[in-house]
Amino acid sequence: MPELPEVERARRLAAAALEGKVVKEARTTEDEIVFDGVDHAEFARRMTGKRIVKIGRKGKQLWFECDKAPHPTFHFGMTGSFAVKGGEVAYYKSFSVDTENWPPKFWKVELEMDDGTLFAFMNIRRLGRIRLLDDPLSHKSISELGFDPLTEMMPVSDFVSAIRRRHAPIKAVLLDQSLAAGVGNWIADEVLYQARVHPGTVGSVMTDEEITRVHDSLDNVIRTACDANADSDKFPQSWLFHYRWSVKDAGNAKDANNQTIKFEKVGGRTSAYVPAVQGAAGRKRTPKKGGKKKSAADAAEDDDELEDGEADNNQDPNEDEDRKSRGKNKRKQPSAAEVPLPSLHELANAIVAAGSDEAALAAVREMAQRVVDSAPKGSGAARPKAKRARKGKKEEDNGVGEGAAMGVGSGVDFSASVERAE
Repeated sequence: MPELPEVERARRLAAAALEGKVVKEARTTEDEIVFDGVDHAEFARRMTGKRIVKIGRKGKQLWFECDKAPHPTFHFGMTGSFAVKGGEVAYYKSFSVDTENWPPKFWKVELEMDDGTLFAFMNIRRLGRIRLLDDPLSHKSISELGFDPLTEMMPVSDFVSAIRRRHAPIKAVLLDQSLAAGVGNWIADEVLYQARVHPGTVGSVMTDEEITRVHDSLDNVIRTACDANADSDKFPQSWLFHYRWSVKDAGNAKDANNQTIKFEKVGGRTSAYVPAVQGAAGRKRTPKKGGKKKSAADAAEDDDELEDGEADNNQDPNEDEDRKSRGKNKRKQPSAAEVPLPSLHELANAIVAAGSDEAALAAVREMAQRVVDSAPKGSGAARPKAKRARKGKKEEDNGVGEGAAMGVGSGVDFSASVERAE
């Protein structure tokens, strides 16, 4: 999909070809999917005679500011492009446009300008959108976007605060258009590779230094790509970009330093990363000390949400009660005499996050031992099964498996299992 640098290239192409000129005639092809909220014939009629003053862009959204409303807006989707007859084409790595015949194949709009310039918008897979709006900046497709990393980069202090509020993997956070408009899959992978951060690391557990590296890397990647006018042949050869497209040859993909590139789903998207640079696994959310303890079922549900790449930084403080009232949490809560089991994933993730920090590891041991001390001895407390069965194998791989789980409630020192996991 065209990302910010490719769309900026298209904006520059359109600006050079159209700004200051009058549309002598607009022609369109019928497409009820691509034309959104306006009939194609109506679009052509209302565009004819307009002077195009300026081409605007935010993120992946483009609009033509005309001398009078309404103004056209364009979103490329996966395969949208602009072309000028006899001139440049805004293309993307995964597809090209044949301009030997005019108008080009898959064209949706053609503008004939008063100086004879012929300009076209094409959309091969029909995932793009064309709108005609009185005020493009107030339309939700633009107004709900976050900062544009090229034209309005967020100050690093604000960026650190924004990332710290997110409980989703950093890759998913970067892809959230309400945070950083225009960041797509390859940019996010490149940014995290250069920042030396694993794409699965949860935003809320990142250090200030890590977030600052991501901020600076985002600024550098965007500016470098746009300075090259999105011509990937001019991108630095050290970039992951040149090597990340080898998903089908995932077992043999290497970066510029001959280090193995791994591919996995993060935030619902295939992510390319280099374990030797970014680590073998991302750090997850760690349990909070004190406060109300979650049931194992609730903790498992939280894990599922994180794995799906869903940010929950704006949840209501009364989320648990709201969820119960909606019937999403139907598990009977333990009585006052029972102690709910913690999430084994939370314990394992706490160990990973602690690394070699003895103080942090001691806190994990203390948390595990506190559960053991408060659990009723010999009660044979059952391990919650909801949403946990499918995680059993993963827990065993982390060194915190069924043996550790059975230790709680049976008098076994659970902290020993934590020692083994370390």
